Amino acid sequence: MLKVLHVCETIKGGIATYLATFDALCHDTVASRFVVPSDHADQMPPDSDLVLYERKKRGAKAVWNLARTTRRAVLEFAPDVLVFHSTFSLGAMALLRASRLPGAYVYIPHGWARLRYTEAPSKARLVSLIERQLSGFSDLVLNISKNDKALAEAHRYRGRHIVVENALPDLARASERSPFEKVPGRMDLLFVGRFDRQKGLDILLEAFPPAQALNPAMHLNIVGASVLGESGGTASDHPAITFHSWVPPERIADYYAHADMLVMPSRWEGLPMVLIEALRAGTPVMLSDASGMGELINHNKAARPAGIAVPPESKAFESALAALSSEQLVEMRLAARELFETRYGPKRFQAETLAALNSAMLRARNEKKNV
Repeated sequence: MLKVLHVCETIKGGIATYLATFDALCHDTVASRFVVPSDHADQMPPDSDLVLYERKKRGAKAVWNLARTTRRAVLEFAPDVLVFHSTFSLGAMALLRASRLPGAYVYIPHGWARLRYTEAPSKARLVSLIERQLSGFSDLVLNISKNDKALAEAHRYRGRHIVVENALPDLARASERSPFEKVPGRMDLLFVGRFDRQKGLDILLEAFPPAQALNPAMHLNIVGASVLGESGGTASDHPAITFHSWVPPERIADYYAHADMLVMPSRWEGLPMVLIEALRAGTPVMLSDASGMGELINHNKAARPAGIAVPPESKAFESALAALSSEQLVEMRLAARELFETRYGPKRFQAETLAALNSAMLRARNEKKNV
């Protein structure tokens, strides 16, 4: 059985969903252990094999603690593959590679950090330089979307790059009891995510009130909370907006299933798990046509749309929301479910991921023999 150690500087949100999905889909052939921040342990399923490290805030000290904890975990667990998740784990990967810690090193960016700085070219160039150099310490870079791989190639990021799109296991039928107050004729829209600049909640909160004035059947349900010191613009006392805070993983499927549409106003993304969670429930998606996201709901130019791609601007979302109708959303539900089954289902993910990890392991072993 392949032994994999996942190394995570942060997991709250989509990364936690990815890790739980990986474990659920690959547990028959992979023994997984997870190095995660101690304050994020509750984001993982209760039976997960966790190694906790302390992280008061992001920075060099947190990266150092992550590297030290990972080193101890490697000596105890002896993994075949170490999988490093998200930007700050690159620092730990570089430290461990420099110390000649054994194992195949795989990096998953979950969306390259450069995407965060589209409005700050000097920062974007600096971040690209860091990502370009540090990604080369891996044996394999596993991009979760075609856009991520295209960005890496365009900016000459080091390393061997492939694409394995995210996926989710299917679920049993959701509860018939809705988490929303059910009002006849109401369209329940859903936002799920961190309240930070990336997820674009501020765009949605600016767009929704004038759109709702024109389309009063809409009600916006917001699931999430602030993370990493950002608020993302959460102040609203609008009567058609309800905040639900964070929802436990075992309950979130009910929110997707009973929503009429998921709204994703993100400024940048890789391949967000919330998109797949919505499609799995047969719930159509309105998302920003930024960082290649429009392609995520346009599989093989399907005749029936599973959602709507909108420019990442409040006025564009305002217009799109104002034009929604219940009939339109009902028509999209079947296409949304079909898109999940054909593109984001578990079998494809399992086969591609296992092939990638085994390839990285064999490559690392062959290089070690040739040294």
